Amino acid sequence: MALATALTLIVGVGLGAWLWPRSDGQDGQVIVLRPPTIVVEAPARDFDFIPLPDASTRPLRTRRAEPVRLSPGEVLLREDLSQALLPGALFAQGVLNLASPTVLGWRGTWARAEIHAARAADEVRLEAALALLRSGRAEDSQRLVEFLGTDAFETGGTAYLLTALIDACRDSEPFVDHLGRRLLGRRPVRTDLIAAARLGGERLDRALLDVGRGEVSMVAQIATAATSVSQRPGRVGLLLDLWTVLDSRSELSEGELEPISVWFRELPAGSTAEVVAIARDSRHLQRRLQCLRVLAWQRNPDALRFLLEQVEGNQHELALAAGFALSQLPQNLETELAVRVRTSRRPYVLQAALCGSGSDLAVESVHAAELSREEAQFLLAGPFSHAQFAVAAQLCRRRRLTF
Repeated sequence: MALATALTLIVGVGLGAWLWPRSDGQDGQVIVLRPPTIVVEAPARDFDFIPLPDASTRPLRTRRAEPVRLSPGEVLLREDLSQALLPGALFAQGVLNLASPTVLGWRGTWARAEIHAARAADEVRLEAALALLRSGRAEDSQRLVEFLGTDAFETGGTAYLLTALIDACRDSEPFVDHLGRRLLGRRPVRTDLIAAARLGGERLDRALLDVGRGEVSMVAQIATAATSVSQRPGRVGLLLDLWTVLDSRSELSEGELEPISVWFRELPAGSTAEVVAIARDSRHLQRRLQCLRVLAWQRNPDALRFLLEQVEGNQHELALAAGFALSQLPQNLETELAVRVRTSRRPYVLQAALCGSGSDLAVESVHAAELSREEAQFLLAGPFSHAQFAVAAQLCRRRRLTF
């Protein structure tokens, strides 16, 4: 049994080495060695995948075919790359199963092969993208822009690949220069716009903002693309600036703010800290009010301390905006808010926040206060809209609610 296992492993490793993809060293060219029935097409590099024949063939009788040359751009944009690598991965897992059988059987082999093929496709695409970046040619840079600026980017790999690719492109000055030039001086192509919005960075964000100011119809496209990647430097600042572009044309109604709220709700939870940092650093009231509205949309308890600070601050307008954001936070914070009411310089703001959140403590307080039936119904009918919150705070102030 031990001898059979050893022989099987030797045959598998030998066959893999025989079919390993090789490069002739020519710049920009990728060589793939494949038998006649192989559907695998992959650039040569040192990664943990050995392209092998289709599982339906007899590999030990297969001859080596002539090399197949593919450009990195062709490899990068191939939509079925993972599926093309799957047959070889199935065969590789089959060899391993012969040496070490598992209780999962064929289903286990298929599942592991799919994972193996997906990882191999990531490595293949990343190597192709890096080859395009290294070339420095405008046509190669544009191939990358076409990948970053289309749906192929979102469907063309795992989060590992997309993050690694974005990072590599951000660090390439020639690529950023190429993309920046394409955004200036004319109405940009949609793929250029989306690629730049996904990439980010000070230079590209300035160009994107200029495009948004000139073509307001493109603002939504830029914002949607900027939120489509998991990590992006300067994203919150860009979205706030795009909001300002729209708001500068005419004051936005609550209904018109709804699409803007989606931009910020879809951001990772860690973006709340960036919003708070921008609010602290800004000297412009409008920008700080924007940040407080964003915190209300995000409903992240991590903003609690900052919001309480704003309630106690010197500007009443900011205090009301912070109170509205507090009313949107989870109800499990109601006890802490009720304690703060007793020492706050603006207890009525915190009281309105508790009413808007539907707190049981607010219900008891409203019933105990000297309020008309209509006033009590209003305070207990929350959650409040942004405009209603200011009315609720004023009502709590006049009627001196106690908690």
